[in-house]
Amino acid sequence: MKKTWWLGFGFFSISLTWSLYNAFVPYFLETFISSVAVIGFLMTLDNYVALFLQPYIGRLSDRTDTRFGKRMPYLIAGMPLSALFVSLLPFHRNLAALVAFMLLLNLSMAVFRSPTIALMPDITPEPKRTRANGIINFMGGVAAIIAFALGSRLFKTNEAAPFLFSGLVLLLSLGILLWKSGKSGIPSPPGRRRKKNRPGKWSSTARPSSFSSPSFSGSYPIRGWRPFSPFTEKTIWGFRRTNLPFP
Repeated sequence: MKKTWWLGFGFFSISLTWSLYNAFVPYFLETFISSVAVIGFLMTLDNYVALFLQPYIGRLSDRTDTRFGKRMPYLIAGMPLSALFVSLLPFHRNLAALVAFMLLLNLSMAVFRSPTIALMPDITPEPKRTRANGIINFMGGVAAIIAFALGSRLFKTNEAAPFLFSGLVLLLSLGILLWKSGKSGIPSPPGRRRKKNRPGKWSSTARPSSFSSPSFSGSYPIRGWRPFSPFTEKTIWGFRRTNLPFP
């Protein structure tokens, strides 16, 4: 289970990035857009990307076979790009640049989200997967708390600081995953893999579609809240750039 804690840094970085993104990008958008509905729509771009790209990437990673394993190539490609685009977000010059950075970040995050989640069952024996799943989600919760408690302080110091911090965490998490993946990132010969890992009914490789994944479908109630987040922050709580919580 020790390796599961290290793998949790993948989900940690995802949770931290999205928490900071959802908290502060609406303040950038309101500089150019007065409609809360339009801001809410733009904040759900990741949902549309996830709907079509994440299932495809998940199934593609099941068939990938490299010396880094099935999942790590997607992390190696997606996490540095995500770090780049999340760091560029606060340096937009106009609405077009801001929306472009948002879209590029959503695309790059979608490249490695499904493979990151699939890393845990790949290396964890089936009897221990429930506990391992709890560890992964715990790491995500810790990241959300850190983003909530530290994000506004960084934002008040410099509006770019939360996003630069998120980019740094993404790169550090990738480094930890590469360091700790060890030999588990190297696939077994095809003959042995088929013989030893015969997928059961609910195994990740046996599912007919990534839409049936609990980690994918279970996130929709949370994702469905995002269009209303700017409305809640501005209309109900009255938050503005000048009166963010946690001073």
